[in-house]
Amino acid sequence: MIVGIVGASGYTAGELIRLLCIHPEVEIVWVTSRRFVGKPLSSVHPNLRGFTDLRFRGYSHEMIKDCDVVFLCLPHHASMDFVKDMFGGVKIIDLSADFRIKNPEIYAQYYSEHSCPDLLSKAVYGMPELHREEIKNAELVANPGCISTSVILGMHPLVQNLDSLRVTVDVKIGSSAAGRGASLSTTHAERCGVVRSYQPANHRHLAEIEQELGLQNVGITCHAVDMVRGVLSTCHVFPEKLPTMKDLREIYRKCYGNEPFVRVVVRKNPPYNLPDVKTVIYSNFCEIGFVIDDHANRLVIFSAIDNLIKGSAGQAIQNLNLMFGLDETTGLKTPGFYL
Repeated sequence: MIVGIVGASGYTAGELIRLLCIHPEVEIVWVTSRRFVGKPLSSVHPNLRGFTDLRFRGYSHEMIKDCDVVFLCLPHHASMDFVKDMFGGVKIIDLSADFRIKNPEIYAQYYSEHSCPDLLSKAVYGMPELHREEIKNAELVANPGCISTSVILGMHPLVQNLDSLRVTVDVKIGSSAAGRGASLSTTHAERCGVVRSYQPANHRHLAEIEQELGLQNVGITCHAVDMVRGVLSTCHVFPEKLPTMKDLREIYRKCYGNEPFVRVVVRKNPPYNLPDVKTVIYSNFCEIGFVIDDHANRLVIFSAIDNLIKGSAGQAIQNLNLMFGLDETTGLKTPGFYL
């Protein structure tokens, strides 16, 4: 596939390019940036030295004629105008939130007014575990958010099998999720050693979570923690009736037994008995585990991903593979870096 990337200077784009450079079926022909036009890609992503000679370019509509697919790695609200310009001329994978939410009123509630709401119905929510067949035929894929990926994958089997769920979610997330732009809260002195609640209610990924799970009144609180990569979501679920551990194992096995990038981790003895961000960083895997709290009539569901890969660039490549008829693991089937 011939690939172009719009907005290629951020952390997500850097991971996307790194993975595409070693993808056996991909050639990247151009990357864009308003700020770095003319500069080598490696001047912004130094780990790519020797892997590509590309330089940043400015975007023009004619560039899409060279491509089979274009990735948009732009800030929220910036992608929609590019999609409006490109749609129908090339396949698009958008890594922003601009086409994830089907209802334009809900999108406006969490972001801003949508400039092309007519295209929302054309987009497929890019989570292969839920929408694999639709992704295969999609012209526009809306790549999910990192927190929503973690929570949706953790909760999806339960909502398919249990009734009347009340859910609250605690999320711990690394600093790379804040992006490359500097602010007071992301400087080293402010971020190092911290466990800080930065979105105690109504996180914008909540719209995706409730849309995809078909739930309402989900509570979510997010914490910035002292790590660079990763998301650990802890979902506290209060069903009308607790299932047994045997039931839970069967529910998750039935849902994810054949999924190439979901690993169910429930073992008896620590330290490797439940999901841990440390075991999935630099990989496209999501690890899910669970315990039953009989005392509080509660299920605790743990879900761990790398926010830049399964939560963004890796999942985008998984979608790319599906859209072009490849094995969806192509270029992605590598373990995480544990140490």
